[in-house]
Amino acid sequence: MNRSNLYATYQQQAITTMTPGEMLLALYDGALKYLSFAQEAFQQKDNGAVNTYLQKVQRILLYLQSTLDEKYAISANLDALYTYFLEQTAEANIKKDPAYLQEVVKDIGTLRDAFAQADKVAG
Repeated sequence: MNRSNLYATYQQQAITTMTPGEMLLALYDGALKYLSFAQEAFQQKDNGAVNTYLQKVQRILLYLQSTLDEKYAISANLDALYTYFLEQTAEANIKKDPAYLQEVVKDIGTLRDAFAQADKVAG
């Protein structure tokens, strides 16, 4: 088995053994990472990379939105936030303006920190 296969196996096992809280944090971390990469690509005027990274962020947001459980009141608020984040990332991509990402980065960071704290308390 070569190194890349070993690493892929390790990654798969790491994902399948995550708690729901760990998975949520990993998704938020991924969104923040790709937003950071998109901001760097904006600075370098690399529109192809901007598009790629923002599409990755949008896939994460769509996944988060699709996993909301409507029986919890907070789900409606999160759904509205995710919709807003999707709109802002789309505008940033279409208009090639990184200013649309500033609030998204701040708010996703706030959500991530709040869920990390809640996961600590619950765990």
